Amino acid sequence: MSTWLDAYTQAGLSSDGLNWDLYSLTGLPQYQSGSSGTAFWDYRYSFKTLVHDPSTNQFLGVIQDTYTYDDWFNGIYVSTQRYDIYASADGIHWQHDAALSSDGYSFVGLAVANTGTRVAFLQNWGQEPVFLYQLPGKPWQVTANIQVSDSTRMTQSLRTVRWNAVKNVFVAVGNGPNILYSFDGQSWVQASGLAQLPTLPLMDVAFDKAGRAVAVGDHTIAVATDGYANWFYQSGASQNFVRINWDGSRFVASSGSGIASSMDGASWTEWGGYSATVSLGAIIWSPYGMLAAGPQGHLLAADKNGMAWVDRSLSGTSLPDFEAIELDTINTTPCFLLAGSLNGQGEVRYACSNTPDVYNLYFYTARLNPAPAPLHGIAVNNVTGDPYAGTAVVVGDNGEIYYRPQGASYSYRYGWQPANSGTTSRLNAVAHGQPGGAGLFVAGGDAGTILASQDGYTWNPGTGIPSYLNVTEIAWMDVYTSPTKNFRGFIAIAEYSSGRGYVYTSQDGYTWTQTTIPYGYHSGIGNDGQWIWIGTEQGTSYYQKIYRSDDGTTWITDTQTTPLVAITHGVSPAFACTRQGMIYQYFADTSPPQVHFPSGLSSWTVAAADATGISSQDPTIQSILGGVYAYDAVDGYLFSTLHKSVNGGP
Repeated sequence: MSTWLDAYTQAGLSSDGLNWDLYSLTGLPQYQSGSSGTAFWDYRYSFKTLVHDPSTNQFLGVIQDTYTYDDWFNGIYVSTQRYDIYASADGIHWQHDAALSSDGYSFVGLAVANTGTRVAFLQNWGQEPVFLYQLPGKPWQVTANIQVSDSTRMTQSLRTVRWNAVKNVFVAVGNGPNILYSFDGQSWVQASGLAQLPTLPLMDVAFDKAGRAVAVGDHTIAVATDGYANWFYQSGASQNFVRINWDGSRFVASSGSGIASSMDGASWTEWGGYSATVSLGAIIWSPYGMLAAGPQGHLLAADKNGMAWVDRSLSGTSLPDFEAIELDTINTTPCFLLAGSLNGQGEVRYACSNTPDVYNLYFYTARLNPAPAPLHGIAVNNVTGDPYAGTAVVVGDNGEIYYRPQGASYSYRYGWQPANSGTTSRLNAVAHGQPGGAGLFVAGGDAGTILASQDGYTWNPGTGIPSYLNVTEIAWMDVYTSPTKNFRGFIAIAEYSSGRGYVYTSQDGYTWTQTTIPYGYHSGIGNDGQWIWIGTEQGTSYYQKIYRSDDGTTWITDTQTTPLVAITHGVSPAFACTRQGMIYQYFADTSPPQVHFPSGLSSWTVAAADATGISSQDPTIQSILGGVYAYDAVDGYLFSTLHKSVNGGP
């Protein structure tokens, strides 16, 4: 069982770290506020940390209690804070356990030994920390039994304290750097080897199944093979690591810009990360990995589980604006086609790899002659055995369509030819599907334009979408839950010029019918194999909706505050991207449909952003914060999560 808490008295509980149920907490103090004359006051409460007590199998949470009194008229302002420990067996029902401090101190950390002995640190800026310990059934006490070889480090702030369950010792790390250890919580010893470490802060420490300790911090990695006493400088890290944990097979460290993993603390693989300032407009899942693309050559890559996102954006001064991306399976190694525009003309780029992943891509540009107008959509016939397998199509302004016929190897930049669309309307999207088992391209554009083609060259019009709507997106959906819960067909979004519109479906690609989805700002069509998803690009007011269906007819409405622009196909959970460069993922059950999500993130869960919050779907990138199974301060509400296992245990 895993749990997380937020400052607004809610908890998420999960048995696998992926699917979360939301509960209201009981037994915790409540927010209070009031006024008297010209004065205003309030009491605020928030969780600072969460640990597991192996001796009682309980969660322990430290709550910060802040009292503020503000009488601006008389120039009086008072702010005090204290810390209290609350205990819970289930993460939902809490009761007060003990007080930690009065005003004037900052809480540093809490750790619990297998015997139930607890230690905690409190600290004032520039002063030595207060070392607290509590034996089972006894009150908290202060210890001054500290053996120090370098007293100058003791006025530096400590950052965290953890229990090494293999070596049966507490280890605390902090600025300076400073490292201390204690076997009983009552007597502490400053570790040796600190003078050999860079004078940079250490933020966290973790232990492997042999008890080896690895501490990380500001571009620093330090190791103690004995688990606590003798430390040496392992290497400089290119990232400012803030969290580390042992996930059962390797150390995983996270920062605000990426993560790194190591089997032994000595040899590290850095997974990078990216800044969420990039802009995105398209996303795709493939067996090789995931790619998300956007304007100015922005390109993000991840493994097929949607974890370990890294920035693979193009460099240079003249970069294409990517609007669509598609997998090209004409070759056995990964190759993707990206469509967009550059300097007012259409652009098609190949992104290929000689290895079965998406982290080492090389790029080259297709030759389209004459140069097309800006392109907005791309599709590939990847159906093995189809007479036109390997054919690719791009669509764009002025009704322009270019196609790469079957048999034109992707390794040749040439081979693209113009097709006669029969329209001058801007074409915004194209998809390939198999209605009735035969491959079919379907393109959509302004003025209700629908066109269909088997070979990419000969196009015929479809019907059913009014000319006063612009078709902005088209996707082929193939979902199956049961003989009565399935859908194979095309789905399109058609909008007014205001950006609001409707959703249509078609079984054959030619005849289209409006769904029951209400009028709104619809954006993004995807599926996870069982559910079809329709997103929203309007995150305010009435239009905070996302729709899902397992049959294309009956639609379930979920609240969605995050504007989405593209959603993946054929992978569970589904992934989506935003124009602000965020990657989200969505979880849902099918019987009955139920959404699981961390509070504050609405239905969608951040999968990539600040890398201090990492999902545990990929076992190589899990358990970041003391057994964390998900997110740490991603949205300002959520502070941490904890898996119910002893950190560093076998």
